[in-house]
Amino acid sequence: AYNLSVGRNKKVSDDDVLAVARTVFAQQGHTASTRRIAELAGLSQAALFQRFGGKDRLFVAATNPGTLNIGEILGPIADATRQGGVGHFEAITLRLYQQIAATVPQILQLAENPSLDASVVDLAHEQLGVHALLEALVARVTGLQEMQILNLQFEPGALVEALLIGIHGLVFMRLVSPGSPQPELALQRFVKTLLGCGTTQAEQHQEARSRN
Repeated sequence: AYNLSVGRNKKVSDDDVLAVARTVFAQQGHTASTRRIAELAGLSQAALFQRFGGKDRLFVAATNPGTLNIGEILGPIADATRQGGVGHFEAITLRLYQQIAATVPQILQLAENPSLDASVVDLAHEQLGVHALLEALVARVTGLQEMQILNLQFEPGALVEALLIGIHGLVFMRLVSPGSPQPELALQRFVKTLLGCGTTQAEQHQEARSRN
């Protein structure tokens, strides 16, 4: 999340400012006056910019889809011993899918807003913490490999990139086609394909039934 703490004894909290900004932006969009937001929040425009670094950052902070919870996505490394390398990677993939699926619609709303330029959308995407997530995922996959409980066909970095591409594809597919296969089954099959494990005939039949 944004580090908004400036000054020791602020009478107006950052949450209060964001609540005002969220309301004003919802009513007037990105073209809303930051001077008006500052006035309603009870501080000067200079103080507003000092806290948030400008209008675009204020807009993203007020309307952003949040930050990916990397710790929650990865889970404890100790779980890998119980789940096995493939099972642990599948669990990570499902949690990652769930968090990305919750944020993509909000990013798309920003992207479709004609009053916003690409830099604001890029800022919102940056706020998700994707780069930190990539590094953490590569480190976890490398750790599983070093524990000798996960065999890879690719380098960890390439595997993680392929994973994120596949998850984004599934998220968008379910946005445009809600009747597509259940994500749990699709993700399980995708992970096993990535890891070269294949799928059993029973799993293929289960996925086929989910489509009917």
